Amino acid sequence: MAIFKKTTKKEKGVKKMQAKTLPKKHEKKSELIVSVLHSPVITEKAALLAESNQYVFQVMPSTNKIMIKEAIEGLYNVSVLRVNITTLPGKTRRRGNTTGHTSGIKKAIVKLKEGDKIEIGAN
Repeated sequence: MAIFKKTTKKEKGVKKMQAKTLPKKHEKKSELIVSVLHSPVITEKAALLAESNQYVFQVMPSTNKIMIKEAIEGLYNVSVLRVNITTLPGKTRRRGNTTGHTSGIKKAIVKLKEGDKIEIGAN
């Protein structure tokens, strides 16, 4: 007489994957993109990475790799292979006798499928 239903390893894996998907509040793609992506990063290093089919974006601090991947695929209609995230801490600043710090940023480096391309800063 079992009170609890036994779950298999396969069912546990499905439950974990369902938990990692987007929250229900991001049902519209436009809301997702606004709440995930902040801006593309345009630097010399980002330009060199773009030659190897990798693009750099500044993202909101609360986002994860899955949300970033879905936002990029929804906005640019490309296939994302890999997402790497780095969080840069803020810098300490002084003004007179008072010390403070600037806010840090979170960057995502997105690798696209061969043949896909994103036009950034092409005005």
